[in-house]
Amino acid sequence: MAFFDFAYFLFGGLVYLSSPTFREKKRREWNSRSMLYKMYEIAMWVFLPAVTLFIATMLCLS
Repeated sequence: MAFFDFAYFLFGGLVYLSSPTFREKKRREWNSRSMLYKMYEIAMWVFLPAVTLFIATMLCLS
């Protein structure tokens, strides 16, 4: 996975919540995508930051 993709999924959820422009852009994009793609993207916004935080915590504690 390229760094940009990683950063997008790491911070995409926060940007989605804080930016009305980004939300509107995503709504338009999601209208042309399948439900599976929407679920994948939202899951990555939740899963990737959680795993990254877990790994960072484990590295700091070791």
